[in-house]
Amino acid sequence: MMNFLENIGSLRKIFFSKKKNKGFTLLEVMISLSLLALFMVPLLITHANSIRAFTRSKEMTHQILLAEDRLALIEALGYTEEYSESGEAEEAGGFNWTANVSSASEGAMMKAEVFASSGKESMDPKDKEGVQLVTYIANLEFGGESEEEEEEGD
Repeated sequence: MMNFLENIGSLRKIFFSKKKNKGFTLLEVMISLSLLALFMVPLLITHANSIRAFTRSKEMTHQILLAEDRLALIEALGYTEEYSESGEAEEAGGFNWTANVSSASEGAMMKAEVFASSGKESMDPKDKEGVQLVTYIANLEFGGESEEEEEEGD
């Protein structure tokens, strides 16, 4: 029991001594701040990269949705002749789009291309980052009579 009381007494002397230097030295503070900075720089770089990746991912998602929307409209209208149009989707945050429908495989198919990008620069896919979707639409008017004309002829 006496040993325990001696330990408490020595701890009391350490923690409650009358010395005035109870704080950190300038050197200790500088070392701790430099270690903190050393570990924070990679974390901040990683955080900045993740924000940049998130922004690009969000932008690409908007571009894909816009291009799919324009492509679905082209397919629904069933273009049978060459067509070209471009515009800006203000509701999607100022994204631009260009749609082209051209003849493919000697007229039996129509090739529909939609390019969506952000900004107001060139709409050529070679000049700018964006999303390009391509599909082929059957040209039902190619190759003679349609089904309705065949039924009327019988």
